[in-house]
Amino acid sequence: MLEKQRDRKRPVLEYRTFARNIVVVHFAVGLIVSTLLVFHELFFISIGVFLWYLLTIGLVAGMMRRLEWCRPLLGLLFLAFAAMAAIFITRIHPELEPVRPPMLNRGILPLWGAAVTLTYFTGGSLMLVSNRIKRATTLGFPLW
Repeated sequence: MLEKQRDRKRPVLEYRTFARNIVVVHFAVGLIVSTLLVFHELFFISIGVFLWYLLTIGLVAGMMRRLEWCRPLLGLLFLAFAAMAAIFITRIHPELEPVRPPMLNRGILPLWGAAVTLTYFTGGSLMLVSNRIKRATTLGFPLW
């Protein structure tokens, strides 16, 4: 009975919409990051990011199918990606300096890298502590 009263104020649709929006942002940002790394001609790093992205797509599919263990694992992967991105943008290795200039100037890499780091840190934190996402995962949600 208490759940019905709570859901009257906040319908279940709100939980699902919130989780769906976070997933859609992840899908867009993940592809953009991988593409920008290709344009910076950091191919091996781009392949690693793309493989991480494919792994997270599997976890998102698990969340949508009501597998509760996928949500905290996805949150931890988001936080791990944010930490690795922060380390990468603060300590770009000298061997990554190109012989010829890449298609996209590497001077802007720290700018968009910092935005991506903050985005995934926020997303990982939300995955771990948000009751709305937990509830949406418990109920399951469609992507479209």
